Amino acid sequence: MHFGFVPPDFILKAECIQQSNELDDIKRTWKKMSVDLSNLNCYQISTNSTNSLISIFALGFRIITEDKTVAE
Repeated sequence: MHFGFVPPDFILKAECIQQSNELDDIKRTWKKMSVDLSNLNCYQISTNSTNSLISIFALGFRIITEDKTVAE
């Protein structure tokens, strides 16, 4: 319970998953429509205070910092 106070959440762990049943299902579904997603990855982020899990399915990602530095 937050009792009206919601603290900011922070990243506990982040990882790139290249093989999983869920990825296989997505690739198989799109392959039926002639879409090649062989490079699809799952990026999972676990938050610190709530232990929430965010799954992002993408072909890649880019990090842009406040000073506009880009990392891929």
